[in-house]
Amino acid sequence: MLVLLASPGKSAVYTWKGNGVDWAKNSHWSPTGVPTALEYVIFSADPREDPFVNANAAAAAIDFAAGVRTMTISGTVYTLSIVLGMTNNSVNEQIINAPLNLTGSQEWKAAAGDLSIRGAANLNGYMLTVSGDHDTTIYGSISGTGGIIKNGSGTLTLNGNNTFSGSININGGTLALNSEDAIRNVPSITVNAGTLSLGGNGDWDDSSVAIYLVGGHLEMGDGSDGFGELEISGHSQIKLKPSGNGSILRFAGANWSGGSLTIYGWSGQPGRPGTDDRIFFESKPNEMFLIYVTFDGFNPGGMVLETGSSWELVPVPETSDYALMVALGLLGFAVRRRLAIFNLGPTRCSRVDNA
Repeated sequence: MLVLLASPGKSAVYTWKGNGVDWAKNSHWSPTGVPTALEYVIFSADPREDPFVNANAAAAAIDFAAGVRTMTISGTVYTLSIVLGMTNNSVNEQIINAPLNLTGSQEWKAAAGDLSIRGAANLNGYMLTVSGDHDTTIYGSISGTGGIIKNGSGTLTLNGNNTFSGSININGGTLALNSEDAIRNVPSITVNAGTLSLGGNGDWDDSSVAIYLVGGHLEMGDGSDGFGELEISGHSQIKLKPSGNGSILRFAGANWSGGSLTIYGWSGQPGRPGTDDRIFFESKPNEMFLIYVTFDGFNPGGMVLETGSSWELVPVPETSDYALMVALGLLGFAVRRRLAIFNLGPTRCSRVDNA
């Protein structure tokens, strides 16, 4: 079913005929003429030719109708400006391989099939919402001061070396990041629901992006990843990817303002350094954060081990094991669980139990 977004002005609809490749040729459209930023563009049936953007072009919105074959909108020099967005209502993948220019906050919806964005995209200070039950992959670079909102159950994959400087909000589905360059200038990523997936080989040691977990999941990739502050304000999860590589997930610090954090995939002995994937903080997490951490398969509660200039997050051991380890001087850490103070010789540690 064809769904058109609200038009910014008149609502003429131009259908691509495909009796030639040039976008800016009147006879290649029905009705005769070239669409502008006030008109909709529709690709339907099976046009003979795919369009080539041979001059600066514009459309209010682009719709790939149900049943249309895979279309490729290509171009190299000239830009295609879009006001309201695009929708793929076909089960076939649709490809945009031309430079894109956003001239309004808009939605790219992979409703019935995938979208593949292979050209560069300039956000121009606008918000881009990516939605739908199917997947959208952006291979080209994203620039500008706007941000990205991820809605729907599909996956949005960012593969390009991006410079856009707005925040990212995930409300559903998956946002897959294949390198640090995908979010180099992004100040923060908020996961309200769905998944933030750290794809590729990781090694994002220079990233300063703050991660706000309001709900949903953060999934580690195959390599080591570094970020700015981690803040927990809802019931959220971190899923490590144990593979024997001993990868590191590092944050500048951690704060808690509500909810809880459950960590999956950690291996080792409680109260000791992990034996595979591990989580570190450059500054010591606050007490409330540790109270509401749970490692899957271990007793509730987190603690930190001081390791030089950073702190490793590990599960809390049993009370008897904890007291013995402190008495033997094996721990250089502070534990906060429920403000029960142990004074054991020269080492003074604090621990809070859930009992």
